[in-house]
Amino acid sequence: EGRGDEDKHTGMIRTVEVLKPGTVLDGGIDIDTHASEIERACLARGLLLMAEHGRLGAENRQGFGKVAIEYENLPDPEPYDAYLAEHREEILDYLAEMGAVHGRDLAHR
Repeated sequence: EGRGDEDKHTGMIRTVEVLKPGTVLDGGIDIDTHASEIERACLARGLLLMAEHGRLGAENRQGFGKVAIEYENLPDPEPYDAYLAEHREEILDYLAEMGAVHGRDLAHR
């Protein structure tokens, strides 16, 4: 961009790409050989949440990026949901210790 090493520019370089309405993106995730049942279930829950919220890209707060997401052969998310329910308290305690959740009483430990 015509700058030398002596220039102290700290701005972020960014590009913008646009997809026309109706564009179809097709892809896949191959997890059959290396993911455990709980990892597959966790991924399924995340993908379902992504479809539920239906946004793609960085300008979501301005209303851009609304998409319809469809999946085939999605693993069952129930094992992950069950894991979260079974380990709820210890997960919340861990998150509180990390500062990821606030207002959690850790005195009972």
